[in-house]
This record gives sequence, C-alpha cells and structure tokens, in this order.
Amino acid sequence: MSLEYRIYEDVVALDETTALLTVGSMLATLNRVLLVNYVETKEGKLEFTPTKKLIEGAYIRLGNVADGFVYFSEGNPLHSTGASEVKKLNLLTDEITIVMTGPENPHQPFFNLDKKLYYTGDAPRARIYCNGNVFIENDDDFRECGNPFIYNNFMYFECLPHNMAHRPQGWVIYRMNLTTHEKEFVIKGANPSLYNGFLYYDVYQAGSSSFLAYRVKLEDLKLNIGT
Repeated sequence: MSLEYRIYEDVVALDETTALLTVGSMLATLNRVLLVNYVETKEGKLEFTPTKKLIEGAYIRLGNVADGFVYFSEGNPLHSTGASEVKKLNLLTDEITIVMTGPENPHQPFFNLDKKLYYTGDAPRARIYCNGNVFIENDDDFRECGNPFIYNNFMYFECLPHNMAHRPQGWVIYRMNLTTHEKEFVIKGANPSLYNGFLYYDVYQAGSSSFLAYRVKLEDLKLNIGT
C-alpha cells in the first residue's frame, strides 16, 4: 500500500517490525496516523513502509496504545481556533470517541495501566498533566515539558530550554523516577516512546523542516542516565 507523506513524528512501536506513525505535509499540519513496517539501518535510523491509514483529522498527535485503544489528540493547541482534545480509536471496531477536553488544551496523551491519563497542556508554555492536575511543571531551566511516556516506573518526556524557544533542534529528553520524582537527562531529541527496552525518539534535521526517527537500547544509555 502506497501512502505519500513528507513529514513524520511520534513513532510508537507495536513490536519489532511494526509501529504507528503520525504524518503530514508539514510539522504544523500532521493529519494522519499510519500503521507502518519499520527497519533499522546500521546508523540506528528507522525507515518506514506504510501499510494502512488508521486515523485522519486536523493536526493529530499520537499518544500510546493501551487496552486495545490508540490514544491521540486532535486540534492544534497553538491556534486560537484549534482547541485540542484527546480521543481514542478502538482497534477492533475503528470507532473513535472523545476521552476529554479542557481549558488546558490537552494533547500528546498517555493512558497508563493505573487508569490515569497523562498529557501535555498549556502550550506554548507546556507542562505535563495527570487527570486534570499539573504533574510536571515547566521551570527555570525549561520553557516547555511534554509528550509523557511511562516505562518501568519512569516517565520519559521532552523538554525545550528557554534559550531554544521555537527552535525544534533544541529539544532534549529527560526522565523522572515516579517514586522519588528525581529527574535526569537521557538524550538529545524529542517525542519519546518505549518498547521492549528500546527508546524510540526523533531528532530534528536542520534545513529539512522534518525529523528523523531513531531507537537506542536503554542499557546503551547508562553513561547518560542512572541504571
């Protein structure tokens, strides 16, 4: 199946060969979620072959897959006419239902096994929410924090320093221990997701107005993060 796309973000692996991917014609107009096959090059870059279109809408950001549902947001929180809301797709029936709306313009959702919904809110000074309450605040070091993804009692998330505002090459990934709330740097990049001991993430390519996707074993990052 051939599906044309120019820009992508938000890789969420389903297994070692298939994933979900958000695509569009430019970063500000991501409008589809595709089921894709992927392979890893020698350099660690991921290459994708689309197989099916799952979701189409107006500015889509992919969250995670839980209990047979794909969680995502629709609507651009940076546009006054584009208030965002969290939705979910039933993978068995293809039915899409609204999960939540809110004044904080919830987007980039993560539905955890504890039945709590984590998401990004308050862009462009984004911070991370849990069920309507602030969970990770932007602070003196970071203008924005968002895109939460929980794995093995850690929340991985992206941060943008104040001096890199509106510069996509400035994003870095941190993680927070959910027991101690201690935070630590993980790697330079954005849009973290995790599967089977691998961190999937995007790195902005200067001059291309797009990202390239990579994955790395968490054990290979032990020089950067705690074990």
